[in-house]
Amino acid sequence: MPTFLEDSSGLDVQETADGAFLWAVDNGEGRIWKLEAHADGSVEKIDGWDAGKRVRFQKDAADPGAAGPDTEGITVDGDGFVYVASERDNSAKGVNQNVVLKVDPEAAAGDLVAQQEWDLTALLPAVGANLGMEAVQWVPDAALAGKLFDDNTGAAYDPADYDGHGAGLFLVAVEDNGHVYAFALGADGTATLVSEVAPGLAGVMALDYDTVRNTLWAVCDDGCNGRSAEITLNGTAQPGIAHYERPAGMPDINNEGFATAPASLSVDGQRPVWWFADGFASESLRTGTLPGVGKRTPAGRTPAERTPAERTRRCPGRSWSTATATA
Repeated sequence: MPTFLEDSSGLDVQETADGAFLWAVDNGEGRIWKLEAHADGSVEKIDGWDAGKRVRFQKDAADPGAAGPDTEGITVDGDGFVYVASERDNSAKGVNQNVVLKVDPEAAAGDLVAQQEWDLTALLPAVGANLGMEAVQWVPDAALAGKLFDDNTGAAYDPADYDGHGAGLFLVAVEDNGHVYAFALGADGTATLVSEVAPGLAGVMALDYDTVRNTLWAVCDDGCNGRSAEITLNGTAQPGIAHYERPAGMPDINNEGFATAPASLSVDGQRPVWWFADGFASESLRTGTLPGVGKRTPAGRTPAERTPAERTRRCPGRSWSTATATA
């Protein structure tokens, strides 16, 4: 029996004292899953999560039959709350509506009604109904302070400039232009656009902050042959960007999710990464590897150590291992 449904979208890894967990989301009905992740790339569902849980709009709290959000991305913050990025209400598929929904994953055994919602539609480019937010990634302030360029101040990001935003920013990707936007989401429901980054891809369907390489991955689907960009934030308006072809053994498929493992899952200098493909009833989750703790990039230096010219060159997948289907 397939592990997931056929509208697989986002992935994110959460590291806790109890281990590493892979979160997955399906956009057909806003269903999320929590899985235990292992160093060999295998995953297994957590007790109580076999069927997953549906994320619901606040307006649909009393209507379990409502179509629900078109959840394209998923991320977890430092407090364990789950956030999904929705580009439409599935009951109104002809209208673009970019909303981030926050849920407590343990609040109920079944449906999870959003505790809070942030509508980012007016702050993002006007696009077609199905060309909006495709990914969301929470990144802690500790990783962004002094490194992300703040378009509002014209200087490196200072968390103190955004009162009430919590302990990190939310990065979202728009399919239509392939750009990444960093938002400070206020506890009062407000949202402030902090920064815009162009990874140099035709579209971006997945985001992941790599805690080992201290870089942001932006991944495209078969619309640009599965290419990805590794972004090294450097405190300026021109971050370092390295482009990669899809890994050896990976078919040119509609990958809409991507996640990298933390250092704790490194074995013999390698750690797993995962891709999540839309349109598959089985084998939607694929795994490969990236260098783990103590390993260097193919060029022999970390992305931050490369020159701008080196950072923008095309690297034909040399840091990936062969990708294989796992579930």
